[in-house]
Amino acid sequence: MIAAFADGKAERESQLDAAVKTVDFTALDRGDQGAFGESVRQAQTKLQRLNPWLKKFTIRAAGNSHIDMAWLWPWTETVEVVRNTFRSALDLMQEYPDFRFTMSSAQTYAWMEEKYPDLFKEIQQRVREGRWEIVGGMWVEPDLNMPGGESLVRQILTGKRYFQQKFNVDVKIGWNPDSFGYNWQLPQIYKKSGMNYFVTQKIYWNDTTKFPYRLFWWESPDGSRLMTYIPHDYANDTNPVKMADDLSAYAPAMYASDPPDGREMMHLYGVGDHGGGPTRTMLDIAKRWMDPDVVYPRLQFGTARGFFDDLEKNQANLNLPTWRNEMYFEYHRGVLTTQAETKRLIRTTEELLLDAEKFSALATLFGKSYPANEFNGAWQRLLFDDFHDIFPGSGIAVNYLDAKRNLEDVGRTGNAILESSLDELSASINTQGPGVPVVIYNSLSWPRKEVIETEVQLAQSTPKVEVVDSAVRPVPSQLISIEQGTHRAHLLILASVPALGYKTYFVRAAVKPASFAASVKSTGDTLENEFVRVKVNSQTGCVTDVFDKRSQTEALAPSETDSGGPKTSACGNLLQAFRDKPKQWDAWNIDADFEKEHWDLDKADEVKLVEHGPLRAVIQVKKHFQNSTFVQDITVAASNPRVDVKMSADWREKHILLKVAFPLSAHNQKAIFEIPYGSIERPTTRNTPAEQAQFEVPGLHWADISDDKRGLSLLNDCKYGYDAKGNVLRLSLLRSPEWPDPHADEGHHAFTYSFYAHPGSWRDAQTVRRGFELNYHLLAYQTQNHQGSLKDEHSFLELQPDNVVLTALKKAEDEEALVLRFYEWAGKESDIKLLLPAGASSAAETDLMEKPAADLALREGTVTVHTRPFEIKTLRIRFAPKVPATPAARSSN
Repeated sequence: MIAAFADGKAERESQLDAAVKTVDFTALDRGDQGAFGESVRQAQTKLQRLNPWLKKFTIRAAGNSHIDMAWLWPWTETVEVVRNTFRSALDLMQEYPDFRFTMSSAQTYAWMEEKYPDLFKEIQQRVREGRWEIVGGMWVEPDLNMPGGESLVRQILTGKRYFQQKFNVDVKIGWNPDSFGYNWQLPQIYKKSGMNYFVTQKIYWNDTTKFPYRLFWWESPDGSRLMTYIPHDYANDTNPVKMADDLSAYAPAMYASDPPDGREMMHLYGVGDHGGGPTRTMLDIAKRWMDPDVVYPRLQFGTARGFFDDLEKNQANLNLPTWRNEMYFEYHRGVLTTQAETKRLIRTTEELLLDAEKFSALATLFGKSYPANEFNGAWQRLLFDDFHDIFPGSGIAVNYLDAKRNLEDVGRTGNAILESSLDELSASINTQGPGVPVVIYNSLSWPRKEVIETEVQLAQSTPKVEVVDSAVRPVPSQLISIEQGTHRAHLLILASVPALGYKTYFVRAAVKPASFAASVKSTGDTLENEFVRVKVNSQTGCVTDVFDKRSQTEALAPSETDSGGPKTSACGNLLQAFRDKPKQWDAWNIDADFEKEHWDLDKADEVKLVEHGPLRAVIQVKKHFQNSTFVQDITVAASNPRVDVKMSADWREKHILLKVAFPLSAHNQKAIFEIPYGSIERPTTRNTPAEQAQFEVPGLHWADISDDKRGLSLLNDCKYGYDAKGNVLRLSLLRSPEWPDPHADEGHHAFTYSFYAHPGSWRDAQTVRRGFELNYHLLAYQTQNHQGSLKDEHSFLELQPDNVVLTALKKAEDEEALVLRFYEWAGKESDIKLLLPAGASSAAETDLMEKPAADLALREGTVTVHTRPFEIKTLRIRFAPKVPATPAARSSN
């Protein structure tokens, strides 16, 4: 402590030295215990001269217990871990009147409410007394890189509402001490959820650079700021030497000057991970060092809220630098890929619930009740699997069996709600027309023209079919097959669907279907549509040419790195296998030298044109590596600038990392990666330690390298790990660690990634939209011919201009209104115009917790919202009451 403060250091060192010299160690040599004891008492008296100075410093000891929902044990065991930990904390409160306990994670309280109601009531009482502090505000402590932005908002919405309803507590402190990295939009998400502070500590595990701050403003790209504190670990004991050592580092770093009440540090103590919390030994040691006569900084039991209240009061004395970036975690990089099937299920389930919410919300405008309880239960179960040892894949095998069962059950709930909602909407559409009506729905907030694959039940057998719209205009289609026994037609339709709306098509038997000029051309090694021409080498299976017709440029080039493929020729879509045996934390880590031993899969077992229709063509590439086999269906479809690679893998490896590489003609020192509600630039260079550390980074739907003329976006439907080095952009596909799950990821996998060559930058190319389109498919719904109040084609909601994305449309939590959310992705300050559903009577802006912030002017069904660059906006829309309508016809399927 003395060494940490230069001002007065010499005097205090002299005082300490005088006290030390007073101790007569020679008395021990003489066996004179009395003389030695007297010298110690004299030394203590001299040490008292330091006590007033030390008492200017405060250690606020916050008892807590980090409890992993599932890790090296299943969630069923965690329930009892929670019970035992909570019981222990409550018992200690009876013995130690000034003891306080801090705990996050609404799920833990919900378990106690359901299974141990008497214990739950005790907690409620201690919360009322101020001795049990609730923090975090989330359902669980999730991963903070991979869940979509909406999932992160729902973590807080669901968690905060639970704490408000059960404890009358409005949580203000974000609490995620153990998550593996922190996306750049978190400060905005927290601030717009009514949170003012954030506590974490994992960033101090970095393996390359040291995070520079302990207390700081963390600022999102929109300008939102969150006071953030990084304690030294969360599972400390109350060792006085260790606490004082931490204080000597924290006190000078956190304060620019001395506040009236002195400098303060928060110290988290308590056994964690598998629960436990504070122990009697910890409390007894702390009580001893709290004695005013002990020459030691002021030590007191306290809460995180008390700590932040003191910081707010003394803000003028604080040293508060600003961090304007993500908090990239330079360690557990493998968690972006491990347990791929769980990651796929979480992604698709999240998207399903959001689609179901949108159409269920719209169905309420036609008299259908909103299944709020079903949605709430489904979200709670999905949010549980966002936990930071489940989603990242760092747990034992049974946790992923549990996750699979849980997510599939949530999927059944979501599909049932979606089906019912589409049925309600379809019943209100005038579907009278020449053939079997198929209503195609678009859940995204912009018009889409895409090929959709669907099945239609026909009334009778027919060798040929055609598709027409309500005006009996022929629509391009491609018949794939007809089942003779069921008369079920499997076909492709080139659909044009308005923003968050639908269009009705009719499928009918045809003797001679209308002919169209083929939009897609193909040969044995080439695929082509109006946007792109792709060539595949029949020997290597590499994509050697990706020619963008709009910019008249080639997107691929030879690799300019040592491990990105051949340096003399372009080899895109190159599968690469890397020896992946990290020194520590097998499921968690990819080591910096992973490229040292690798294999390029540049010999194809087979390259074959397997589909060559007018709307879609597919070249299939088969490869193998050691015990694993891969099938890649390289797919080009009409009106789609993406090239989709639908890949299946029979994965049988140990300690191998599989990536796909694209060496590009575009050059940029920065690559762009999608994050929740936005994007971030990261280096393609490796000039500094910080750049060298970013050899594997998180991304959601896409990553991109572009220059002024051209670029290529690499998109995916369920992957999260990328790397960008030089001119090579890669996506991590599979890993195969052996601990803690000895058979992690073994077996069959099916997923899609896409490459999208484009002119100009990723902004010019609307890469954000392409990523959403890959993940949110058009939905085909067969119905019956009937009258209806809605036309054959309709848009319920549209946003203008094109630099925003609608991420949610749902019923408001506490009133009969709809809530919608969008974000600005291009970095342009804008006035966003929303064309609302018919019947809208008022509009207001709210925060993410749906608390009103400002009324908005509504004119002829349109509202305009001023939006800052990268800002997330939430609106509440009320509708005029409707007269109950006569029930319309329903689909029989």
